[in-house]
Amino acid sequence: MSNSNITVIETKWEDVIEGIDLLKRKNLSLKMWDDAIIVSRMRRVKTNKIYSYDRDLDNLGVKREF
Repeated sequence: MSNSNITVIETKWEDVIEGIDLLKRKNLSLKMWDDAIIVSRMRRVKTNKIYSYDRDLDNLGVKREF
C-alpha cells in the first residue's frame, strides 16, 4: 500500500494479555476481547485515534474518527 494513510500493526502476545487486563480493570465483558486488543496495539504504537464506527471502543477510552 504505497502512499496510503493506513498502517497495519501486527498483534503480539503481550497485546492479548494487556487487552484482557484492560477489560478486567474496566469491569467489561470478555466478549469485547477484540476491541481491547486493538486498544493495546494502539497504546504500543502510541496513538489514541482510530477510524471506526465501533462504539464499543468508546468504553475503552479511544477517540474514534469517521
